[in-house]
Amino acid sequence: MKYWRGHPRIRQSLGCLLIALTPGCTSWKTVNKPVPECLAEDKPDRVRVTFAATGEILELKKPGLVTDSLVGMDSARTRTAVPLAAIKSMAVRRTSAGKTVLLIGGVTVLLASAAAAAAAIALSNSDMGFSCSESSCPWIYAWDGTAWQLESGTFGGAITRGAARTDLDNLEFAVPRRNSLRLKLANQLNETDHVDEVTVLAVDHGPGLTILPTPDGIPISVLAPLPPVRARDFRGADALPAIRSSDGWAWETNPTGRDPTRLEDLRDGLELTFVRPAGAIRAKLVVEARNTPWAALMLERFLALHGPGLDAWYDSLDANPDMRREVLGRLAEEGFLQVSVWRDGSWRRQGAVWEVGPELNKRQVLVLDLRGIEGPELRVRLASAPSFWSIESVGLDYSDDVSMTIRRLAPLRAIDHAGNNVVASLAARDDSMLTLNQGEWAELEYRVPEPPFARVRTWMVETSGWYRIHLRPARVARSELLQLINTDRLMGAKLSTTWMNQTIRALDEPEF
Repeated sequence: MKYWRGHPRIRQSLGCLLIALTPGCTSWKTVNKPVPECLAEDKPDRVRVTFAATGEILELKKPGLVTDSLVGMDSARTRTAVPLAAIKSMAVRRTSAGKTVLLIGGVTVLLASAAAAAAAIALSNSDMGFSCSESSCPWIYAWDGTAWQLESGTFGGAITRGAARTDLDNLEFAVPRRNSLRLKLANQLNETDHVDEVTVLAVDHGPGLTILPTPDGIPISVLAPLPPVRARDFRGADALPAIRSSDGWAWETNPTGRDPTRLEDLRDGLELTFVRPAGAIRAKLVVEARNTPWAALMLERFLALHGPGLDAWYDSLDANPDMRREVLGRLAEEGFLQVSVWRDGSWRRQGAVWEVGPELNKRQVLVLDLRGIEGPELRVRLASAPSFWSIESVGLDYSDDVSMTIRRLAPLRAIDHAGNNVVASLAARDDSMLTLNQGEWAELEYRVPEPPFARVRTWMVETSGWYRIHLRPARVARSELLQLINTDRLMGAKLSTTWMNQTIRALDEPEF
């Protein structure tokens, strides 16, 4: 809900809570093998490491190996790196499968249409093929002078070659040393990443400004975003305390009591009211948010429905632009955060906040066209499928755009995990790509110019590429579900709501 880098965690997101509570019985066992060997063979979802120097015990979720460090998410959801040399021992978690079967498998009820014609369809764990990764995209770390800090899960949603895209993120922790800036590109998930270009942007501008990316990957300035004066979710609950500032308290959907036959239960979000200065015809909406783990799980379930034909489906998307636009547009309609403004008695669409993954919050700026809107207030609506977004803060900035100098820096040096020089694969947007499988990484170095006098510098990173999620698909394609998804634009939300209800019931049931 926050960047979770040194910030206290105020509350868990629903998706994380569901995943964390699923195991009915947990025990820990110390492993008698090297850490890299344990991670490769046992693939634990959680580990506990004991530090050699202090005896302190640290628990990490989704552990992985990056060069000579064990990396995972701690209890405050801070991505933490522990040098292997500092570890005295490591224990792995053993869990009961009882509630896991209830959570992921069992019988679910699928609504066949908006008119609520229901078809009971069994989706067992064995035929569904479902992995519980929390994110799907390459991760970018920056060297802050003492340690690697997670900065970005980049080009989220680019799940096949035809969907490759360019993404822009702020580098909040990058600290150049001796005119050199260091980044690390790592694949820590069960996927294959194809990275075309990684360019650092040195953005020089006047003081007092913040430079942030638009969903289209364009740097834009904001001066002093104003919080909303009112904020309510689609059920009328007051959301203003949660989203008026970046304080670690985020708004998320209340998933309980949702009926997949009711249209109003299939969308959720925020309706915000801002002060509008007289004559304002343009504003910059600043949204700090991330996807929930639930959204990532629903994408995997959708992919698994294609069964053994999943690779052929990917190939069809790559070969058929019309099909690709249709499929990806449908996923975006349900999963992205759609932004509208109230004008002439109805909501008018303005654009969307792009998928960012569940690991980190990202601030994105959407430029709003206010022409034709009268009065001292502006109403803004953010909408998506329920439980897909965690919104940390929203603000509105009426400042004019200012001039800035942008210098694009190609990597001077790039060495992968095997010691290969891969700078040619990452220096330009072309057909030469760096391919990273799970556990592989590349370290990049950039030569940075001196900043101009009396100017402030913001560091950003622009990445291009795509990735392919690996999962065990259904043994047979669930063509009946895919057909319903193709014909009913709300079917994804209906499925998600049905599965969420099943999940909540599973957590309420005792395990014997």
